[in-house]
Amino acid sequence: PFLERYAAQLPCLHDDLSPKNRELYPHLCDWYDAMEAIPVYASRIRGNESSWRKVLLMAGYGNGGYGPPRDVVDRMSILWVQGAFQTEE
Repeated sequence: PFLERYAAQLPCLHDDLSPKNRELYPHLCDWYDAMEAIPVYASRIRGNESSWRKVLLMAGYGNGGYGPPRDVVDRMSILWVQGAFQTEE
C-alpha cells in the first residue's frame, strides 16, 4: 500500500516527482505494471488514487492536525484539472 499511496500523493507534495515516471524509475514502474496486471489486486486490493489524494486535505492524516500547505493545494488543483483524480471504472 505504501508504493501505491506514494504514486498518488507524491506528485501533489513535490513538483516533478512521480514514482510512475518510467524514465527515472523503470524498476518501480515494472512493479506497478506487474501488480496492476494481477486481477485480484486490480479488482479487490488496489486503492483509489483519488481517495489517496483527498486524504492529503484532511487534518490529522500525517500533517500534524493542520490542513496542507498552499503549494500542495495548488498542485492538487492542477492535477485535478489535468484529470489525475479521475477513477478507473
